[in-house]
Amino acid sequence: MLADSGGAGFGGDGRVGSTTVMAVVQETCSPVSSMSGRYDCAGPAGALAAAAERRTVRRGLIRVPAMPPAPSTRQTPSARARRASLNLVLTVAIIDGLLLLVLLYVAFVNRSDSAVSVLGPIHGLGYVYLLYLTATGAGRGMWGWWFPGVVLITGGPLGSILGEMRLRREL
Repeated sequence: MLADSGGAGFGGDGRVGSTTVMAVVQETCSPVSSMSGRYDCAGPAGALAAAAERRTVRRGLIRVPAMPPAPSTRQTPSARARRASLNLVLTVAIIDGLLLLVLLYVAFVNRSDSAVSVLGPIHGLGYVYLLYLTATGAGRGMWGWWFPGVVLITGGPLGSILGEMRLRREL
């Protein structure tokens, strides 16, 4: 036997969810008397669970209780933060691009294997750093994931400079 929360009728005690619980009890249990606010829920065990399930919302393949969406805690980056990040990407891209030009000159014109073995890994680190910068900016919502993709496909400096120019026009 269940009793309602007392006070001013169903859910009148101020407890969260007591109105919903009592509505389910009203639907599934039989009242003992019309004035007492007591209900006999000695019927089938699954009756309360079935009634509670009817009050849920279907989302995808899982049934979850209806609930408002959580407010977004992610703040959009300011134009100043985007500009500073783009400045860093552009600076690293220019340095890596100049290093790439020197590396290509040394590799194909001067044919110096020792210089290539030094400059090649330095250019590789610049390329990885450009990928890191652009992926971090995309993860923080400063730009889309297309920017790291362009840097990845073009080999670093060229894609970084072109993407930076496009993003700077949008500011």
